[in-house]
Amino acid sequence: DDYVAVDDDAYKLFSRALSLFAFRAQAAQSRMQARIAAYLQPWLETGGAADLPGVSEPGNAMLRAFAASKLSPADQAGSIQAYLWGVYSSTTRIPFWVLAHLLCDRDAYARLQAAVDRAVEEEFPGADEDALLDAHPGVIAGPRFAMVDSAIKEAARLHMLPSSYRTLEEDVEFPAADGHGTFWVRKGEMACANVTGVHMDERVFADAEKFVVDRFADGDSERARHVVMFGKGPNMVRLCGCVSRSGVCVC
Repeated sequence: DDYVAVDDDAYKLFSRALSLFAFRAQAAQSRMQARIAAYLQPWLETGGAADLPGVSEPGNAMLRAFAASKLSPADQAGSIQAYLWGVYSSTTRIPFWVLAHLLCDRDAYARLQAAVDRAVEEEFPGADEDALLDAHPGVIAGPRFAMVDSAIKEAARLHMLPSSYRTLEEDVEFPAADGHGTFWVRKGEMACANVTGVHMDERVFADAEKFVVDRFADGDSERARHVVMFGKGPNMVRLCGCVSRSGVCVC
């Protein structure tokens, strides 16, 4: 119930003016963060040296990064809540759009199915259904499942719209949108990237408005670098600060 309350009023939490009226969401958020903080406390008392049982490898890596970044326990709890909210968005929306595109494109569906069948046969020869269900999820990140990874990245490219502000470390000159002249953004000012412009850049993605199931299957790291995902980058932890009381999250 608390998660739903926060999700319903997320648009209020992200607005300085409307956050003043997000009473229900802020109360739910405080309860969630209190539970997360209580869960983490025994681990923090050990110095964060050991892995938390029942937590995935990426999850424990994230927690160790929190400890190394010297975030306060309250900020750690707020950051985890923000992270889980972003993960929920990704894990519900991206599969929806992958399936939607595949249902509209029989050729893409057939090619992905053939690639998955071939990968399963090579990775798990003779395995039954139970063995497949017990397999480590990290297997799908391997090269044999490159087509699955490609379909996910392509759906994210077309339908995910993460955004984040960055403070410039030096003066930068940008070309004007109409091609005439330039403009400057000065050191210390904040800028927000046009993610749609990046994802629809025909210089990087041919037929950018089309779903191409194998667009990223060749392992071209330069092309994949132009897909902007939520929380991407080694400094995600340092750039994700939650103001626990106000409910304002800046990622």
